[in-house]
Amino acid sequence: TPYLDLERGLGPSVASVTSATGVLRFTYQNVPADTAVQYTITSLNDRGNPVVQQGDVTLNRGLNMLQIALSGSAGFAEKKIYLFQFTNSRNETWSIKFMPAAK
Repeated sequence: TPYLDLERGLGPSVASVTSATGVLRFTYQNVPADTAVQYTITSLNDRGNPVVQQGDVTLNRGLNMLQIALSGSAGFAEKKIYLFQFTNSRNETWSIKFMPAAK
């Protein structure tokens, strides 16, 4: 599965992620040299956009190729759109929308 590029702000595109891998892979250029950020994954199709998963990501300075395991208990469903996002120390929000797809 290829790595997706995080976008600053909220972009219109939606990436397809194979649910069989159970992993969201993305790249992030850590210019502010943060050591960690807290992320959330919200369901954009469910009323109130509930948070379905959250956690911490450890970062290195420069380009990071990261992987987030999608929790089986979170109930990620095919054909639903989810938003992964975090805010860095510069108060910039980075995000990617994704839709789990069958293998």
